[in-house]
Amino acid sequence: MGACKEVRRLRARIAQLERQQTMNLRTSSSAKRNEAAKCVESKRVAQLELGMNQLKGKLAKMRANQNKQQLNIVALEKKVAVLNDTINGNGLNQLKQNRNEGKKSVDKRHKCTHCPYSTHRSHNLKMHMLIHTGEKPHECQQCGQRFRMGQHLSEHLRVHTGEKPFICEECGQQFRQTHHLSDHQRVHTGEKPFICKYCQTKFTLRQNLKAHLHRFH
Repeated sequence: MGACKEVRRLRARIAQLERQQTMNLRTSSSAKRNEAAKCVESKRVAQLELGMNQLKGKLAKMRANQNKQQLNIVALEKKVAVLNDTINGNGLNQLKQNRNEGKKSVDKRHKCTHCPYSTHRSHNLKMHMLIHTGEKPHECQQCGQRFRMGQHLSEHLRVHTGEKPFICEECGQQFRQTHHLSDHQRVHTGEKPFICKYCQTKFTLRQNLKAHLHRFH
């Protein structure tokens, strides 16, 4: 009889130990889960902080560029003001007088036989005569296309070489010719210098104005 009591007591003790062990395991597992969750949250916070710092850096650069552009605008406005004063003042009259006197003093003895054009340089007349004769002495060795002026041939050769030396400082886009860059920069400045004489609509590019005139007027 005493042995039976001892067995029941041992079984009860074992059951108690098993329950305690189960609770300890649950507690340990919960702690590990909490620790893992904290680790994940910590990594997420670190990533957010890194992203925030990167955005702050970009914002600082944008503000610096904006300040630089503002300074350039102020400098240009000052130049425009000076030129405006010159145009509206006596300075312009003096400039016109000097220019007219200079024209009178230059002997334009080289005259075109086909039109009223005249010049004081024989080279200028030679280049002008190509318009009338249609001669194109500068030939591309790659494709055979011909040009009146060597400068035009040099610009054409970039089609074959792929060279684009004119780069937009705003977006990095590259162009073969400087006037293409000038046209592109109006996208950033918002300038629209070409105005329709009928409806006053403004355009960034001359070809857009021509298309507008052809379509609506």
